[in-house]
Amino acid sequence: MASFDINKVQGNDRFIAGGAVALIVLSFLPWYAFSGAGHSSSVSMWHAYGWNKLAWFLAVAAGAIVIARLMGALDSVNLPAGVNLITLALSGLATLIFLLRLVTSFKSESIFGVTLSAHPSIGWYLGLLVSAAMTYFAFLNFQSSGEQLPSQLSGGGGPSATPPSYPPPPMNPAAPPPAPNPMTPQTNVAPPTEFIPQPPPPPPAGQDPGYPKTGP
Repeated sequence: MASFDINKVQGNDRFIAGGAVALIVLSFLPWYAFSGAGHSSSVSMWHAYGWNKLAWFLAVAAGAIVIARLMGALDSVNLPAGVNLITLALSGLATLIFLLRLVTSFKSESIFGVTLSAHPSIGWYLGLLVSAAMTYFAFLNFQSSGEQLPSQLSGGGGPSATPPSYPPPPMNPAAPPPAPNPMTPQTNVAPPTEFIPQPPPPPPAGQDPGYPKTGP
């Protein structure tokens, strides 16, 4: 079982892991405040809008990944990207959600002449600052680790990417000539010569040729 040594948390990891612990403490402070008709109230992060909870969980998860990496618990885990890149993505997304929700969280309505307003409170502002600091130190970790983005690992189609080379296809042997078609007349074949019988050779001198006599 992996053990955790507090002395291993140094440098940028100290701020990321410490930021996650700080967010856990800040979650119990007032995150959203309401006021109107001479009264005011506030709620903690656990009673705020769901987007704030999502951002909070993302930032805490970034700190938990750093602690797990220091413990060696991720050594045998096949992650889709580098550990420092995942930490940067989680903390950066958490900061972006905190910031976008902060811009749209100021509300004011008037009901029966009474003005009711709602706005972020101290916990929200501190949570945004802590998440932004975690993103900054996560970026420093990613920059110093030498990890690359997935697009850079696959070549990315940039100017330095060279297409893979393949061996040339094998040479096909020459096809044999087609067989002659028996139905096609042969134009270059000489016609057969006509057989002409030859006369027998003459008999030797002084020898009766043995021809039949026709006279007396």
